[in-house]
Amino acid sequence: VAVKLLVIVQNYLDAIAKAISGTRETAILLMHNIVHRLYCTFETEHPSGFEDLSAEGRNKFETYLITQCINPTLPNGDPKETIDRMRDQTMINTQAQFWMKRVEQRFNAIDEECQMFEEQYLASAFLPFQIVTLAQFKWYVLKNPANQTKYPVLFAIAQLLNSSDPISLFALQHLPAIVQWMKLVHLHYNYRLTETELSTLTAADVLELNKRYQGKVEPEWADSWRGFVQGWNFMASNMTGRCDNHAVDTLNISFPIIKSSEPNGTLSPKHLPLAFAVECSHSFGKALRLLLEHLVQLNNSCLLKCYRSLYIFRPFFFFFFYSFAFFCFFVSFEKHQHIGEIALTHISNKNDVVALDETVLLQLTKKFKSKSVSTRVMIIIIILKKK
Repeated sequence: VAVKLLVIVQNYLDAIAKAISGTRETAILLMHNIVHRLYCTFETEHPSGFEDLSAEGRNKFETYLITQCINPTLPNGDPKETIDRMRDQTMINTQAQFWMKRVEQRFNAIDEECQMFEEQYLASAFLPFQIVTLAQFKWYVLKNPANQTKYPVLFAIAQLLNSSDPISLFALQHLPAIVQWMKLVHLHYNYRLTETELSTLTAADVLELNKRYQGKVEPEWADSWRGFVQGWNFMASNMTGRCDNHAVDTLNISFPIIKSSEPNGTLSPKHLPLAFAVECSHSFGKALRLLLEHLVQLNNSCLLKCYRSLYIFRPFFFFFFYSFAFFCFFVSFEKHQHIGEIALTHISNKNDVVALDETVLLQLTKKFKSKSVSTRVMIIIIILKKK
């Protein structure tokens, strides 16, 4: 019976592979993704299970399966995007590398090497069945109170990510570029423009002025205006509909997203109004002031929380080994209870802020998925320290 079922399954896989112009391995990978989506969404869509066995109930289930499991796996009928995304989630080891090579080159199943591969390895066995999300990683860190003693800094960051406004923490990486662009603009235009003149200029005018004086556009100028746009748009897009009781609406502050007028959506210096980088009485200046105050305050709060967590909990560890640990705790706590705040004028590069990148953090959690939680946390701490 098992042999017959296997033959039937292989025939179905071959039929699917033919329909998408792929290989059997491609079909296995896509089926794996469909089952994963079913696993993640079925309980929400059908909290009582699949009870309705009528034609109408089956039709509803098939509609759900197609719209939420199959269609997202095959956007526009093309499996390439899903294949590439799932390949990125694959752990780096020799078997997985062999499998990825086979998918890319579409080896002939008749080949002796590939027949041996099919007998020994299963493509889907080397994929994480459940994709690790940032929420899951926070849960890994916060679920064990002992982690607060073992990894105080990472535990503090996880608490901040678990707060009501985790988005702003990822926006801190853009703060140095925002400050740098403001400094460069003020360097050439401070007190030299009226508000009317300011509204007509863009970043392109600033770069042209720099080119006229220096003979070329300096790299820091080009990098800083791009960083300013990234930071501004990051906050503007995440503030939409999330103002709550914040002062954005009540102060009549405009926080528009910087958009491109090009058909391909590419942003250029002409799309960045100069007024966005100048703190004055107009609406954009108010938005800039609010943005800077919020990010600087968040950065200092994050540093203070990590610093206190580090010095409050580590003395308890030494208590079991040194007789004077109790004294050390109070000395350490009193000495390090307060940390000097980093002012806006002191921010010049990413070393001055808690520069966390959500994408990089997620990649780290996926890369070390095969390791124990404690090992994974330790590796991430080491990498964060290097950064």
